[in-house]
Amino acid sequence: LSVFFKFTGILIMLIAAGLFSAAIYEFQEAGILPVIKNNIYNLGNILSKDSITGGILKSLFGYNPSPSFLETAGYMVYILIIALLIGRFYFKNSEYKVEKK
Repeated sequence: LSVFFKFTGILIMLIAAGLFSAAIYEFQEAGILPVIKNNIYNLGNILSKDSITGGILKSLFGYNPSPSFLETAGYMVYILIIALLIGRFYFKNSEYKVEKK
């Protein structure tokens, strides 16, 4: 059961990071956030967002085949912060369990 919850926790973290990245894209389109560097890479030839797989990835994880620098940085920073917070919480609880024994 713990493996299931670890897997779903990681999945939810990736979905939330995709939502955050998609929000950055929308704010850039609206002109609220600046576009520092547009299209830092392009995976459109490999996996288009119009394909079935690309559509599923776009719906679940906010997949964009050619993101801007700010979208990519936002995605990575979000993952890093959440991973650090989860790691801190996990190790804090595991130390408590060790002391309690």
